[in-house]
Amino acid sequence: MAVTVFAMALQRNLKALGTFGYQTTARRNPVYIQYIPRTLRYVRDNLERQPRFARLRDILAAHVEEFR
Repeated sequence: MAVTVFAMALQRNLKALGTFGYQTTARRNPVYIQYIPRTLRYVRDNLERQPRFARLRDILAAHVEEFR
């Protein structure tokens, strides 16, 4: 069950990052910028807790400095 919770949290946080990026750039709504660093930390922490996400972590690290 815990693995499922981590997977759901990871999915929700990745989706939130996409929404924050869209709102900030496409809609020019800067209110969401404040949530990006904290959400990046949540994603990084979830990726580090679950060895099965190692490949995803590597892929993201190639593109997102916070995951390196």
